[in-house]
Amino acid sequence: MKLWQVTGMVLGMALLALGHAGHVQAHEFRMIFIAPLSGAGAAEGQQALAGLMFAARERDGHPDETADGHLGGMDVHVLTVDSAVGRTEALKRIESLKSREPVEIVAGVLPAAWRETPPGLEQAAPMPFIDGHRVTPPQTTMDGTPFQPAFRTATGNDAGPWTLRGYGVGRLIDRAIRAVHEDLSKRDRLMEILKAGMTGG
Repeated sequence: MKLWQVTGMVLGMALLALGHAGHVQAHEFRMIFIAPLSGAGAAEGQQALAGLMFAARERDGHPDETADGHLGGMDVHVLTVDSAVGRTEALKRIESLKSREPVEIVAGVLPAAWRETPPGLEQAAPMPFIDGHRVTPPQTTMDGTPFQPAFRTATGNDAGPWTLRGYGVGRLIDRAIRAVHEDLSKRDRLMEILKAGMTGG
């Protein structure tokens, strides 16, 4: 085989590998989830996080995955912020996480003191902040089975009200991303679906 043929084959393989790597990278996203994960409200906050993670692990799993789960058919990496550190510090931590790597979504289930979207939180979210208290909690899983027994079977724990709120956040994100066929560049449509999904109060 001539040198130019070998060079062409190597170049072609390199371009194919780069293309594959780009596809994998584009098939994932990062989100920040804020909830009381320590202190007096830790039990509720951990419930909310468990609900979100249950949604993220319902579908699309595959061997050797490095993400925390999948939402909308895409790998999702969940970064957490503890709201118990206080509003100012929590916002600083959100900005710090965003400065390290791209973050597409900021969501949370917050205690009573945070019920009104705090100053700066809406601005910190690349898309509308997803408030778990405003999302109607689903009563069935993605497969249509009752949520409570499915969660108990999967985790060994009973689901509380905050579990359902965290699960509702995950399901809303899943629905929005599937609606745009995993194309997160369609931000206007994504925002429209996310806002429409927050009807409670």
